Amino acid sequence: MSARKTGLQLALLGSDAVVFLTSGIVLYGVISRVAGSALLGQYTLVLSWMLVFQSIGSFGVPELLMRELGRFPQDRSEHLGAGLVLGIIASVVVMPIMVAVSRVAGYDGTMEHALAIAALSLPGAMILNVARSGLIVGQRIEFVFATRLFEFLVVLPLNVVLLFRGHGIEALTTVLVVGRAASSMLALYLLHRHALRVTWRPSRASLHTLLSPAVTFATSNSLGMAGMHLNVIMLSLMTPVATVGHYGAAYKLIESMTLATVLFGQFYMPRIAHSLAAEPARGLQPFAMPFGLLFAVTMPAGIGLMLFPDIIVSLLFGPNFVETVWVLRVMGVFYLVCCFDALLSLVLKAASLQRLDLAILPTNPLANMLVNLALIPHAGAVGAAIGQLTGGLCTAGLRYTFATRRIGQLRWMALAAPWAIAGLCVGGAIVVWGGSIPAWSRLLLYGVLVMAMVSLAAHSILTGSERTLQPGVHGVPTTRKRLRQSAIRWVMNRDE
Repeated sequence: MSARKTGLQLALLGSDAVVFLTSGIVLYGVISRVAGSALLGQYTLVLSWMLVFQSIGSFGVPELLMRELGRFPQDRSEHLGAGLVLGIIASVVVMPIMVAVSRVAGYDGTMEHALAIAALSLPGAMILNVARSGLIVGQRIEFVFATRLFEFLVVLPLNVVLLFRGHGIEALTTVLVVGRAASSMLALYLLHRHALRVTWRPSRASLHTLLSPAVTFATSNSLGMAGMHLNVIMLSLMTPVATVGHYGAAYKLIESMTLATVLFGQFYMPRIAHSLAAEPARGLQPFAMPFGLLFAVTMPAGIGLMLFPDIIVSLLFGPNFVETVWVLRVMGVFYLVCCFDALLSLVLKAASLQRLDLAILPTNPLANMLVNLALIPHAGAVGAAIGQLTGGLCTAGLRYTFATRRIGQLRWMALAAPWAIAGLCVGGAIVVWGGSIPAWSRLLLYGVLVMAMVSLAAHSILTGSERTLQPGVHGVPTTRKRLRQSAIRWVMNRDE
């Protein structure tokens, strides 16, 4: 693939992430200012239940297809059809289970009705994720962006109108389900007509081929999503719903920002899987620069969350969300850990080490739950944020250890550290010397400077120039090494 085409597709994926981030943050901001933290807590709780059970109902198929479509391009149509069949069956089976489990939780009647409506979104979410996987592998990223934009244009305006008319959580959930169903049908149509043909009646052999690894992927995804949203559910059972709203405001921002890492994984997973299968001796070396580009985006973003949480919360959610400030500061650290952790999980799965990844994963929700039980009664939403961070540190540390042992060294810290240091230096300078500047101007200045750094990193990777992201990493010589090589060549030429 040419550098120009790769750059265009990455730009479209970036636009997709921006639309997702914008829609979620705008809706949360409107809810917080119009209806307050109680309704925001209800909406956060509904989304958490939806995402946990969507991960179970999808049966790991979307992520599995990202790997299999890259490894076996000749069987793409069969694999897409088999994936849809498995996913639809699993999501339909999980729907009544979600309703039953939510009723056992003991919520009030309004929340029970909202969660029952949310269960209807499971098949649509599965179809949408499978179609997005196929579109990305088929290199039709413009359609991925189009489906996201379509859902944004349907869900956000309708929910804003309903909020100003005084409707509650049930109406908001209904709009969410309808928008997801419509976008899933659009994505499936675009996949079949313009990207990869889908075999609507796949063979039993194709179903059997996907079934065994799908169980592992499904378990891994479900545990991962449960670990991510366990805090919201535990908060809802141990604190008032308004506290869930304060936590949810910070968590929604983090969740939206992690989409960049998710989309990066979807884009590169087929390529990593193919590279590791075709040239295992090279390991991850061909992908050092793309990984560096991802860190160039995520590291300064996380630093910004830690340095400017009060400005961000005030601008997005209003002055009544003071409790969210420290939650967001802790979640900024978690965001950095989460991006690193997700990237390591992607690498293990691309290398067909999904069973190892699955064995590591339970440490996250276990550590998270133990910290939550200890801290939520005393620290509320901040305690839940600390629990989230603790779980992420456990899995990130274990994945890093095993990835370097089983796949090879990539000097991850050397790729990430320069961008984290740059973010700290830029942000720290603004905090220290920018006191006379209006708050929003300080945040804007940081964002502009960060975007300049990201643009420099993108130029480096896409042009393939010698000014690489991190000198001295995997075959990219440092200045000292280049001078030494030049001296050796000069001596050899003189001897000849």
